[in-house]
Amino acid sequence: MSPDGSTKCPEYAPPQNPNETLPDGAMTQANARNAIEILLYTYAERMDAGDFEGVAALFDRGRILDSNGRVLATGREEVKAVYERSTRLYADGTPRTQHMTTNLILSFAEAGRT
Repeated sequence: MSPDGSTKCPEYAPPQNPNETLPDGAMTQANARNAIEILLYTYAERMDAGDFEGVAALFDRGRILDSNGRVLATGREEVKAVYERSTRLYADGTPRTQHMTTNLILSFAEAGRT
């Protein structure tokens, strides 16, 4: 039952300000979640297409770390080089991968910053 007592479901209303930020300039958790989802799905799509330039663009301000926390690549050019060096491409120009990403679970620290 909706707040007005009717059994009709209220219509979906998009957020008033989809670019809303917190007073300190940080994204809201909802907007951060959306940005992370888009990043994750875009990465998978570009990897499966063999688009290392596109993958590298996602790391324009990022870096890749190994399991011990050592930096392997920083920024677009270094990240692209890592993928070109370590990923086999077939005659069709793809690595013949199919990333399946579902049921994304994200949790945020209490302050919402991480």
